[in-house]
Amino acid sequence: MQLFLENEKFEGRQELENLMPANHNLTLFQRIKLLELIARRVPNHAKLKRGMNIHLNTIETGKDAVIDTANALFAGRGGFMAFLSALQAMGRDNTTFVYDRFTLFYRDFYNTFEGREFDGYKKELEKFVNARVVTSLSRRNRLFSEETIRGHYWLPLEQAVREFKIPKSKLLGAINAGWIDAQKEEKGERDYILVNRPNLESRCFYINEQLTFMEAAIKLGVTRPQLHQLIAQGELKDVITPQRGGCSVWRISACEINQYLETLLSVPSSHLSEITPLPDILRRLGQKHSNLLITVLNSIRAASLAYMVDKRKIGIRSLMVNESQLLAILGNDNGIDGYSVPVVAKLLSVNAEFVYEIVNQGILLSEPGETANTKLINSGHLRLFQDEFVLLSKLSKVMELGSQTLMAYLAARYIYPIDKYREKKLRQKVYRRSDLAQLPFFEIYISDKLDWV
Repeated sequence: MQLFLENEKFEGRQELENLMPANHNLTLFQRIKLLELIARRVPNHAKLKRGMNIHLNTIETGKDAVIDTANALFAGRGGFMAFLSALQAMGRDNTTFVYDRFTLFYRDFYNTFEGREFDGYKKELEKFVNARVVTSLSRRNRLFSEETIRGHYWLPLEQAVREFKIPKSKLLGAINAGWIDAQKEEKGERDYILVNRPNLESRCFYINEQLTFMEAAIKLGVTRPQLHQLIAQGELKDVITPQRGGCSVWRISACEINQYLETLLSVPSSHLSEITPLPDILRRLGQKHSNLLITVLNSIRAASLAYMVDKRKIGIRSLMVNESQLLAILGNDNGIDGYSVPVVAKLLSVNAEFVYEIVNQGILLSEPGETANTKLINSGHLRLFQDEFVLLSKLSKVMELGSQTLMAYLAARYIYPIDKYREKKLRQKVYRRSDLAQLPFFEIYISDKLDWV
């Protein structure tokens, strides 16, 4: 410090480590002013005040302050950083000043010393601010460089939401869960949340790809109860449930949901003449079948249930399945006592009057319902009807041939509808599947029951 006061050059290692350049052009007044500023701020100064420093009047009272000043200015980067750390740790030091010791120091330092000789100190101070000072910086902090402001480690919550394009609720959830380091900053009578930028940058993707329970339900195209069912059955693995003392909301991986839907919906059928939207099936049959949704999904993955995808809808809601196949999969022992005639008509996509006809004539077997004059058709009887009979209207569609053309072709081979010799004619032309199966031209459609798909 004596060499600095006398404007002598430093030698050897001290010259290399010193933040003050050896070829500085500071006047004696500037050199004294610098030493005075540091001495007034060093931690050994008992009181924080401006003006005359009477503790420096004698060597006995000023010795510690002078030593600390020398270490701060001339002990290289380590000495200056230790000085800044000590100032920061002291805070306001039980004074009535609005600002802490560190803030008062750097404001005096920047406003008093503007020459390039002080760039080394300012560079280290701004590194310290970025790494150690928990506060927000903006262009109002005109003393700091633009690079320091942009690279500051802490930013306000609202700025983090805008800059990283993360919904505020999701970012707050990540903070509450302990995924992101955040601190509170008091400004006046208000508290602000500050977010650690490096911490947020490293976890931004993970936070963005975490969905709340409702977001996951919408993305999957299911209701909340259905999502609970999917999670309970292990359909989704990467799920974080609400925890007391931790994250208070559900966190479900969007990446896993994307992969799940991609796998589930990857191989739809190219053509199905008889399909029913899955939501309709779940509404009608869900109460009679436990885990019906899981059964459908498992059947699709096992390739035992044909389906198509309605691209206008999202996720599982877009599935349209062959209900006849599903009924066959469910069988008789899955809680269905029977279907009413109107329900069967909808399942078969035919007129209800036609179903009444084939029921009354014993073509479609039924059982008495609980109320008088009602009939119930169980899934086994329905499957038996589909195995044994073919409707000309459905065969015409799947073969893309006119009904009259098919009737004439079959009649020429002495194959007739089952009501040919009946007094009461049916509303639709019905053939026995076994009669058509002997014709090579029909075999591919009949053996695979494509007429009912």
